Amino acid sequence: MRYPVSFLILIIFFACSKNSSQPDPTARDITGSVQVFDEFGVASNDVFGVNVSLSDGSKELTTQTIQGGKFNFDQVPFGKYTLSVSRSGFGTNKRFGIQNLKTVDSATYPLQLSPIGITQMCSTTITYFSAIGKPNGSFQFSVSISPATGPSTTPRYFRIFVGLDSLVTWNHNDFFVSAIPVTGSGMSSTLSALQRETFPVGTKAWMRIYGDASPSNMYFDSSKMEFVFPCLNLTTQPASSFIVQ
Repeated sequence: MRYPVSFLILIIFFACSKNSSQPDPTARDITGSVQVFDEFGVASNDVFGVNVSLSDGSKELTTQTIQGGKFNFDQVPFGKYTLSVSRSGFGTNKRFGIQNLKTVDSATYPLQLSPIGITQMCSTTITYFSAIGKPNGSFQFSVSISPATGPSTTPRYFRIFVGLDSLVTWNHNDFFVSAIPVTGSGMSSTLSALQRETFPVGTKAWMRIYGDASPSNMYFDSSKMEFVFPCLNLTTQPASSFIVQ
């Protein structure tokens, strides 16, 4: 039996299309980079060999950064992941809810993550602090640190946490502030940010202060529903109380 030329061309086309088709992708590469800072916020060129991991809750993939702080995970199965970056002497940083999804170009292009940073652990020790309640929910605090810094040198940093009981800590509090810079051996200042809903007039509030780094790797841990401050120097003093006015 003889077939028209056009029919034979169609057979060849579909045969070639079937043979050249790619399997449906189930994974893709994930790439990114890590930035490294000292405790004063100065960027470092020592970005080689930082530990990086990806976890979906049941399995964990690990690698290390190469030149330029870059990292790559080969053919990561589609799913939702937590990225963790760590190095000895530095605060671990994490990023939650990374969606590794199948897209029209997932077989060709990797999932490119935005840079993530780690910061050296803070060496600032809090040697003393106290607080006094002031009108309209504000409070005056005093803090002393060690080691002291010169007036024209890079500042050190600390972070204040306030709670409703004497057990207030970085992970048990009702209010916290951004890292505050300090030069010399300490400082006194006033904050006016306590919310009346949490701290009504007459409430006994408790404060604790820790040395912190800048920039801090503060992040929200959605698995524990709490903020994490991984660079804090946990050597500090007992909580100090004051009455909210």
